Amino acid sequence: MENLNTTDRVIRSSVGTVLMASVLVLPLDSVTIAAMALASFYPLMTALLSWDPAYSAVMSITSAMSKRATDKMPAAEKEKLHI
Repeated sequence: MENLNTTDRVIRSSVGTVLMASVLVLPLDSVTIAAMALASFYPLMTALLSWDPAYSAVMSITSAMSKRATDKMPAAEKEKLHI
């Protein structure tokens, strides 16, 4: 099951790699290192798996809201939208 395209995966892996590299290169305190390492984990893992659970949840909520909105539409409006 995939919900990320190639462009999303490239961007996420780039962001995760930059965050992880900055942890290794920049002189930072231990709290900042831990925070940046954790922040880099999410984009790297979603890029690797091609699936983002947060994106999936948001899309399911918005599609359900859209369906409810179109269910309440008059038939003439639905025909205009080709629904």
